[in-house]
Amino acid sequence: MLLLVASVCWPFLAEGAKRVRLRRQVRAIRPLWQLLTQSTPEVVLPLPGGLRKDAELVRYRYVIEIRDSALALSGHVSEHQREAVRSALADAGPGGTEREATAEAAVLLHAARAERAGEPPRFPERAVVREGGDLDAEAEWLRKVAVALRSPATRAAAEALRVDAEPVGAVGAAGPTGLAGPAGAPRPADAPRPVGPVGSAGIHGPVGPARPVGPARPVGPPGPHDPAAPVAPTAPDSGG
Repeated sequence: MLLLVASVCWPFLAEGAKRVRLRRQVRAIRPLWQLLTQSTPEVVLPLPGGLRKDAELVRYRYVIEIRDSALALSGHVSEHQREAVRSALADAGPGGTEREATAEAAVLLHAARAERAGEPPRFPERAVVREGGDLDAEAEWLRKVAVALRSPATRAAAEALRVDAEPVGAVGAAGPTGLAGPAGAPRPADAPRPVGPVGSAGIHGPVGPARPVGPARPVGPPGPHDPAAPVAPTAPDSGG
């Protein structure tokens, strides 16, 4: 009898546990979804009111729209900056999955702020959100990223990215976490080339002393074919 009752009740219990887990994931992911979709409202698809209570459908919607929004915002962060955030967080303490989630949260937070500030994207689009093997794994990862949004380390790394951001081609100074600018450190200035003394024509020789100047030749009166001879006036054209 006990086995019969268990076999009848188990599907209902399993379904109830699944709904609870889905609702928890939806609540945990919502802050991340709101952060990103406020910056990219074009990725949000309308959902009929009757379906908004379907936790499984809402979770699916959140995952897809977070992924689309992150891709649209990825042009605000270079690959170099992403690696710099990971390196800075590695030195700060958190490790493993927590560090990866914090780095991803910092990148998304910075990108969303840059978009809302009206800054144009400066880098190629690329995936910045880790994709899991299935929807459950991906939703669980996004839950960790959403939790990391509240971390002081995330806010500090996002602020460092903001300070570190420079126009393309400019040399960026290191930010609070030691992030290097997108163009790296300035190259040392080349040493000036040595310039020789003024030569006979008044031109600085590139190297070495000027050529010696010989004595001036005597100049006689202009001859008939000398270029310095006066030129005879030309008769006006009569038109005939």
